[in-house]
Amino acid sequence: MKKMLVYILGLIVLIVILMPFITGNLEKEVLNDQTRANIGGEFMELSDGVTHYELKGDEGRKTIVLVHGNAAPYFSWDNNFDYLVDAGFRVLRYDVFGHGFSDRPEMDKYNRDLYDRQLVELLDKLGIDEPIYIAGTSQGGSISIYFTATHPGKVEKVALLSPLFDSFEGKGMANLLRTKGVGEYFMGVVGDKTAVNPSNVLYSSEKNQELKEKLSRQIHYKGKKRAILANMRGDAVNDATDFYKQVKDQGIPMLLTWGKNDKSISGESMDRLRNIIPKIQYHELEEASHLAHYEFSEEINPILIKFFKE
Repeated sequence: MKKMLVYILGLIVLIVILMPFITGNLEKEVLNDQTRANIGGEFMELSDGVTHYELKGDEGRKTIVLVHGNAAPYFSWDNNFDYLVDAGFRVLRYDVFGHGFSDRPEMDKYNRDLYDRQLVELLDKLGIDEPIYIAGTSQGGSISIYFTATHPGKVEKVALLSPLFDSFEGKGMANLLRTKGVGEYFMGVVGDKTAVNPSNVLYSSEKNQELKEKLSRQIHYKGKKRAILANMRGDAVNDATDFYKQVKDQGIPMLLTWGKNDKSISGESMDRLRNIIPKIQYHELEEASHLAHYEFSEEINPILIKFFKE
């Protein structure tokens, strides 16, 4: 009986050790000038690495900056980008460090200042020095708020689409990922699968395969899973209440949208945000989930246009 127990325990340990190798690793390619030549879009060398971006619209128009979240890179704005351009704006979208086809800086932690520095430098190198409008979704909302709070006078309007505010669903798992060794093991076992599965951020399965194929393109480049851990281990996913309050005190017009089926950002969190900023313009989508702007763009686009034009 004792020998059998030792055998079973040994087998379990062996399986645990081998699991990352059994599940495989999709990160085979390296992001460099050669691989980026076949990706499309524009690239800008910044102090922390290369940033993938797209800027469209005539100079002289008001610039809207679109900041994506963790669920999907800048292509999550595919169904909004041209619509905003056609409405008369100059529009900039970019891949936040660690996402899409921007670099995955080799840092233990990705902090708010990293994401802020990326946007500051990108705007500077593109010669965009006039006050902007900004729209952020999920963690992109928190990045947008931090940028607005930290650089008074740089932003005239803020649109928040299911933004990270004070908490998010799955925060317990995120805290577990912060533990050295545990996070690396978890990402080695299920990181690839999790990074290309959009089912939790969509309301229906209609666009699931389409988004999954887009997500699969970015996971093949080395450093993606390491970047996910660095993001979880930094302060960028912490409670951002103080920065939201600072933006409120600036008197900047703000828009908030949220889908009732959002599994990432709770209605309670959005209620707390609305209590802090009573004058925020609020739109609730009955059937939408976390990526409402991607899945229900026909509802989100007119809301954005009206807000930015009024």
